[in-house]
Amino acid sequence: MGLAADTGLLAMVRASLDTVRLCELTDGELLTRYAHTRDEAAFAELVRRLGPAVYGVCRRILRASPDADDAFQVAFLVLARRAGAISPPGRVAAWLHGVAVMTARKARTGQLKRFAREARLDSVPEPTSLPNTMEPDLAEVLDEEIQRLP
Repeated sequence: MGLAADTGLLAMVRASLDTVRLCELTDGELLTRYAHTRDEAAFAELVRRLGPAVYGVCRRILRASPDADDAFQVAFLVLARRAGAISPPGRVAAWLHGVAVMTARKARTGQLKRFAREARLDSVPEPTSLPNTMEPDLAEVLDEEIQRLP
């Protein structure tokens, strides 16, 4: 094996060890690591661990809809932005659960408003069609009368 192969193998071993080490960290440790160094692997591990619970909350409130998927993503965006503000870091799961509930409820309110608007639009009667053309003699009379106006 050449030097390049050894370097590639070494990188794979290091990556595997880092993954194993991440699995051994608590949620709070992962959050702290992400908050201080923006370690993407730590954030990915948090998503892997906490994602099913967050998605479950969103689906319970919003049912199976694209809005549930959006609320799930928003919850983790909020986590990414506010990671350093969560105190104590070990309560990240409870904090994120609360964010997911608030996000999903807000989306549910938007859903209900949208459904109400759409229902009102469904109940609007179709406009009656107006004749596209006037009878020729009426059109001529109308033109003549318009010409007489000052």
